[in-house]
Amino acid sequence: MVLILSRESAEITTDVVMDWLHYYDVKYFRLNGEDLVNGKCIINFHLDDTKTKWYFTVQYEDIFFDSDMINAVWFRRSFDWDIEKRFWEPPSTIEHYKFLEELNRHHQSEIRAVYNLIEEVLKDKYWLNQPSKSGSDKFKVLKVAKQIGFKIPNTLITNNLNHLSDFIHTNKNCITKASKEGGLILGSDFGISTMTNKVTHETLLSLSQDFFTPSLFQKEIRKEFEIRVIYIENQIFATGIFSQSNEKTKVDYRHYDDEKPNRLQLISLPENLVQKIILLMERLQLNFGSIDIIKDINGHYYFLEINPVGQFLGISDVLGLKIEKIIAQILKENDEIKRIQEV
Repeated sequence: MVLILSRESAEITTDVVMDWLHYYDVKYFRLNGEDLVNGKCIINFHLDDTKTKWYFTVQYEDIFFDSDMINAVWFRRSFDWDIEKRFWEPPSTIEHYKFLEELNRHHQSEIRAVYNLIEEVLKDKYWLNQPSKSGSDKFKVLKVAKQIGFKIPNTLITNNLNHLSDFIHTNKNCITKASKEGGLILGSDFGISTMTNKVTHETLLSLSQDFFTPSLFQKEIRKEFEIRVIYIENQIFATGIFSQSNEKTKVDYRHYDDEKPNRLQLISLPENLVQKIILLMERLQLNFGSIDIIKDINGHYYFLEINPVGQFLGISDVLGLKIEKIIAQILKENDEIKRIQEV
């Protein structure tokens, strides 16, 4: 059978892959992270007395299975955002707030330990993505990409205003982005974007201090267009995202404009770039990922980053790539291979 590790909310991608697994008559089970703490799912881990190894059993309503029945695993997501603050109440004091924060951090680490154990128990099974490799280490990835021969934008990580000012002076147009995952931090009536944003000398003048949290800065590359590459087991699907005709999406196409969406187009990549992508994924031991690349106005390709659990459904739908079908086929094939090997 196939085990899918996902979450309950905001995860339609898992739903459509499950539809294809159902179509192919593949036995599967979806374990949402929420189900580990909401009482819906009973999971028990035991040390086998004879083989001295861990195994686990899962009970969900009238479904029961053990880890030996699993042949392939798709790690799509871990747990929902709500779990990150499971133990929460309006704090009465700063000390109470600090206690709740620490309690929730401990709770998160305990859940992550369970995911690590699931990975250990199933280490000999087929995995499409793994929890231990799902985090995007941009600094490591940039180093490996540079070693392989990718062009990358001039990069600085600093916490000092003067050094940042020198970097902007040297590189002229610069951007900043999150060192981990970008997104939006929302308050009751305001929000902060942690996606890619421009940084100028005028930006620096607005800062009240000459130091800040160590942050990632890069030279802004003048784009012809952006490229989203979906990589699945040596298969590469490259989509050109023509973001430069819209002021809202020029810096980061994820600042979506629903009224005037960017044009998407399937493109072919130069063979030497394809080989670099394959080598990079092999070095990073990833068999799936969403890769961001820029083609600049002079025809050069710049590598930006990899998201091992990146989104692909929007591009797949618009361009008819059926990536969700391909994922289901890969899981089906590896489920069958493992069952044959174990007969």
